[in-house]
Amino acid sequence: MSQKDLQEQVEYYASLPYTVTINKEDDEHGAYYVARVIELPHLLMTGATPSEALEELESIKKEWIEEYLKLG
Repeated sequence: MSQKDLQEQVEYYASLPYTVTINKEDDEHGAYYVARVIELPHLLMTGATPSEALEELESIKKEWIEEYLKLG
């Protein structure tokens, strides 16, 4: 697959309407939020607030999709 084809696929998959959940978690260090894409297992990010977790998720989504496409 050429780099152009790969980037086109990344853009396509990144633009799909995924289901995102944001859950509050607590541990010994306090509360934080976890944003997950239901349809893309293992794609999750954390943040101090729900919006921060979502921003982190969106910032890494294309890289995550590209890596998984390379893996087949």
